This record gives sequence, C-alpha cells and structure tokens, in this order.
Amino acid sequence: MTIISLWGWLSTNVANVIALSALGATFWQAYLSRRHNRLSVKPHLEIARGFNFNQQEFYVSILNNGLGPALVTKVQLFIDDKEVNAQKTEVLNDVISELFHLYKYKQHYIIISDTYMMKPNEEKVFIKVELLNALVEFPVAASEEIEQINSRIRVLISYESMYGEKFVSA
Repeated sequence: MTIISLWGWLSTNVANVIALSALGATFWQAYLSRRHNRLSVKPHLEIARGFNFNQQEFYVSILNNGLGPALVTKVQLFIDDKEVNAQKTEVLNDVISELFHLYKYKQHYIIISDTYMMKPNEEKVFIKVELLNALVEFPVAASEEIEQINSRIRVLISYESMYGEKFVSA
C-alpha cells in the first residue's frame, strides 16, 4: 500500500475515523466517570477503643469516615480472641461484667443489626463503661488494668459500599 492509496482511503473514510475516535473517547470518559463515582461513595469505617481519663469512661466507637454510606453486614466482638455474640444483651452484660469486675460501673451499649446503613460522618458508641469507683491513684495505678482490658477486646465489622464492594474494619 502506497502513501497515495492510504491517503485516498483516509479521505473517503474520514467520517468513519472521526466517529470511531469519538466512540472510543466516550467509552473512556464513561469508564473514568464510573471509577470516580465508586470512589466518591466509598465508606470507611474506623473502630476506636480507648479510655477517657477525665471522664473515667472506657469506650469502643465506630465512625464512618468515608464519603458514602456503609451497609453493615456483620459485627463480631472478640474477648481474648474468642468470638462472643454481639447481638445478645445478656452476652454483652456478661462481657462487661467480666472485664470490669474490679469496678463499680454504669454500662451503655448498642446492638448493631446486620443490615444497618451507617451514614457518612456518623459515629456510634458501641460500648461505653463509666467507672464509678475508680481507684484513688487511678491515672497511675489503674492505667495498666485499663490497658489490659483494652488489649482483650477486638471488634471486626464487615460492611459494603453502595456498589457491593466488601470491606472489613478492625
């Protein structure tokens, strides 16, 4: 094929070449737009465990730091690496009683269903225990006990984005 014949073919099919180029650019733009949309509604659940020494409260909280809602599909609570049923109030009462048996306390917790939709920037305090009779030298002597309690608890949350992408937060 010579340059002249190539030029002749191109001049007769210029409309087809432009149409195919526009179609390719459209598909590429649709791909980029879909990828952007997925990222713009991606949830990100964070689990925070800690102790507020000023308030004398132990807490486990869950925060959706992502841009989209998170469909919670499973909440797992582990004590000493053994899974306990986080959907039953009796079990949660027993767990808190076992962990905080040295203290008088007031407990608060929520049961998160396996179909809960968590909005962006929403925070749920999963477990909160207010200590009522902290030791006299609490911040120094009991901080090791609190750290031990904190190390015994582990929470795993399985969740999905609006596009069905699956995630696990620990």
